[in-house]
Amino acid sequence: MTTPDPARMARLDLAVILAAQVDASRHQEALSHPLLTWAEGDAVVQLLELLGQVLPGEPLAELAGELAEQLQARLGPAPGPTPQEQIAAMTRYHLRDRA
Repeated sequence: MTTPDPARMARLDLAVILAAQVDASRHQEALSHPLLTWAEGDAVVQLLELLGQVLPGEPLAELAGELAEQLQARLGPAPGPTPQEQIAAMTRYHLRDRA
């Protein structure tokens, strides 16, 4: 019989606790005032996605992916012009200089 990896067991325990916490909170009303700016929320999404990539196949990775998707959906698109609008503005600016 092999001894379980303590680090993996700690990650499994954390996944179970966080999943229970998230599941219990699904019945609560969402916060009416955001606690993060869009950029801070996007940084958390990126961290969660990276966590999922670093721990593939583990319950913590699955939970991180689900939370990243939910947070990204709540954040919506970045404020300000879209990348396409930024490119169009830069193109107009550079074409103006040639005229």
